[in-house]
Amino acid sequence: MNVPPFLFPAFDAPLPPPESGFLGGFSFTIDLKWLPYILGALKPLCVPSTYESDGDRAAFEALSLLADVMRQVVPVDCNDITFAIDGSNHLIFTCGDNDPVDLGNVRGATGATGATGATGATGATGATGATGSPGTIILFSSGAGTNNVTSTETDMSSHSIAGNTLGANGDVLQCLFGLISNSVAHNRTIRVYLGSVKIFEQANIPGGTSFQSVRVHITRTASNAFKALVEVLHHNSVADNTYMQNNGFSLDLTTAQTLRLTVQVASGANGEATILQEYIAKIPA
Repeated sequence: MNVPPFLFPAFDAPLPPPESGFLGGFSFTIDLKWLPYILGALKPLCVPSTYESDGDRAAFEALSLLADVMRQVVPVDCNDITFAIDGSNHLIFTCGDNDPVDLGNVRGATGATGATGATGATGATGATGATGSPGTIILFSSGAGTNNVTSTETDMSSHSIAGNTLGANGDVLQCLFGLISNSVAHNRTIRVYLGSVKIFEQANIPGGTSFQSVRVHITRTASNAFKALVEVLHHNSVADNTYMQNNGFSLDLTTAQTLRLTVQVASGANGEATILQEYIAKIPA
């Protein structure tokens, strides 16, 4: 059978704490036989949970009151009285060097958990994070187009690049062109221009039916200063060839400039060249 620590609770509900401060003393006389009962009745007042609020202060004052009573009624000479609650929640009375006196359990079982409080107000919105770098920006993309190629230099692709497209150091202009040529046996020359600057020229590319992949990579390194890497991959039934040129150049790209890809065959030869695909994009720094 389980018996609660207080079989007969002293109070039905927590009490308002006594006001702080000393209001004056009083005394009365009782029959000594009632002393243990009165001391026992004081014990609940030494527990903080007895009070609605300010429980620690009120319980401490009650302990002090109990100490004063014990000091007056304990039949020993003692000027060092202490009260403490041990690990088992028992109130322990000590008087100087005398043996401690266990005054019993002064703390009941833990009460039920109270209801969850209301949700607090939403905090302020945090600062906006840094703007991420933009992704690749497609400037131009197109399918097939055929031009008649002669010994005169012929544009296969020509597109205007708006001013300030490469407005920051590290900005990149990336281009890819796919060409297929007919069976004209004569060698051919491929050139790439940006504005007035020729950034690539490769002569003596073998003739015959062939395919060329032209990759252009232009990087801004400083104001009006750029570095170009151009690679031509050539394939025909005879051999595969790779041509690559890397060079720096100066040009005012704050104004629009034309990007051109040209093809020219050897003197006296005519034929056709088809640009299968062209792709121009900006990759921001």
